[in-house]
Amino acid sequence: MAEIRVMTPGDIEPVFKIVDSMNWGYFDYDLKRMIEFDPLGNFVAVDDGRIIGINFSSQAEEFAFIGPVIVLPEFRGHKIGENLMAAIIEHLEKAGATTIELDSVFPAAPLYRRLGFRDKYFSYRFRKQIEWPKQPIQKFEQSMTGDLLALNYKLTGLDRSTHLRRFCAEYADSIYVINKDKLRAFGLVRSRNGDIFRLGPLVAEDDETALVLFDKICGEYSGQTLTLGVLESNRRFIRHLRAQDFIHTVPALRMYRGEKLRYEANMYAIMSPEKG
Repeated sequence: MAEIRVMTPGDIEPVFKIVDSMNWGYFDYDLKRMIEFDPLGNFVAVDDGRIIGINFSSQAEEFAFIGPVIVLPEFRGHKIGENLMAAIIEHLEKAGATTIELDSVFPAAPLYRRLGFRDKYFSYRFRKQIEWPKQPIQKFEQSMTGDLLALNYKLTGLDRSTHLRRFCAEYADSIYVINKDKLRAFGLVRSRNGDIFRLGPLVAEDDETALVLFDKICGEYSGQTLTLGVLESNRRFIRHLRAQDFIHTVPALRMYRGEKLRYEANMYAIMSPEKG
């Protein structure tokens, strides 16, 4: 039986090979950052010294998010994914999580339901090669960090300051804002492996502000492929994406265990598939 243990920095190379084979668009430093965010919150399954399965998690006080489980094809069907999930759930709940969420592919949903997760709504992934007119846009400045963290908490109720503060430091040149008398919206764009860019999070006071900032960001990345994850509840934003010929594949199913939280009204693009 495969051993389930905590992922360590020494695992990054073999874990990255597994992640890269799934075309997630990650770089190795994304995995390093995940371990730094929570050194005990990411797990591997090991068989005869070889890593054959992985899982990630991210926690913000009582709220936690579990990233996709990956088990190498030749080892599937032996409850390795279920054992990885059990280990990560135990860790998160011991660490104080009262709500755990994840985005499930549909074949995995029965497993997650057995583990106590309930269906919430669809989680979409949109993609398009942008051809967009450039517009004036305001960029983030480090002096705005406190306002950005406060706006995120006010609009979502989630204290994700650990993650956002790190992103403000690492990606200051690709965070865009609407800041008229006060900060009203922000959007982060990160380069991804495979010559694509991912937008998320995008948080705004209202639909109109979100759409204005989104269109401005698209103007900055004209000629590039832009991806973003959007929750089903943001229907006006989804209609806007479809009207602009963004395409999506089969959506994931967002699921929750524990208390059902409603944070999504002002979250127009999710942070990432492994952080929600």
